[in-house]
Amino acid sequence: MAESLQKTEKQRLVSKISCTKHIEKPLNYYCSECKKIVCFTCFTESHTLHDCNDMPSMVEKLRDKIEKKAKKISTYANEMLLMRDDTEKKKADFLKEIAEQEQKIHERNKELKHTLDQRTIDRHTKSLLDELSVMKSKHLKEMESAMEEIDRCCLILKSFDAYCTELRSKGSASEICSSVDELIARADDLEREHEAFIGRPHKSVEISFQVPNSANVLQNSGINFVGKVEGNMLRPYLNVLS
Repeated sequence: MAESLQKTEKQRLVSKISCTKHIEKPLNYYCSECKKIVCFTCFTESHTLHDCNDMPSMVEKLRDKIEKKAKKISTYANEMLLMRDDTEKKKADFLKEIAEQEQKIHERNKELKHTLDQRTIDRHTKSLLDELSVMKSKHLKEMESAMEEIDRCCLILKSFDAYCTELRSKGSASEICSSVDELIARADDLEREHEAFIGRPHKSVEISFQVPNSANVLQNSGINFVGKVEGNMLRPYLNVLS
């Protein structure tokens, strides 16, 4: 998949290296004002008063420009990997918390074993465990979805970085000159998307099990004798990288 994305970037960014107006004329000049490469005939016809340079003299400068953008994109990819690690840790903590609440429910079941009807207690226990299972499934699904999105973003960033590296090291002068402006624009888009993503608030859920007051149990026959579970949505927090 990474190779496919890299190939797509290359196909999208690299344009033809011969003049479309003057067929088979090679593209010799880079016009900084028009941000395009032109053949000698186009240069004499339309670009003599523009800031134009022959491609060999421009190519090293453009290689450096591409390298700077590639380094920034590579940094973003590394940040996404850290974000994924952080999400994995939160997932592990959440599963641990769920297990602890399940254990508390089972312990509560044992406490009530000799004081109330066991079938009723088991039924109430199952109801709580089912409720907890729904909470667990819902929040895990949200976490898995978040990690899939992180993986997708990271793959795009890495593929773009790989394309930049290939263009710098193997691209001809005409390929670099014809691709650089769209490449820079693409890098700027990725930067904006990355900043928006890491600045997005992320929700966190706190699961709790509460034992009912004895007086409430006696007065309210409809109450769950074992207790109740709650999934409290904590205040949204900004991602660790923002």
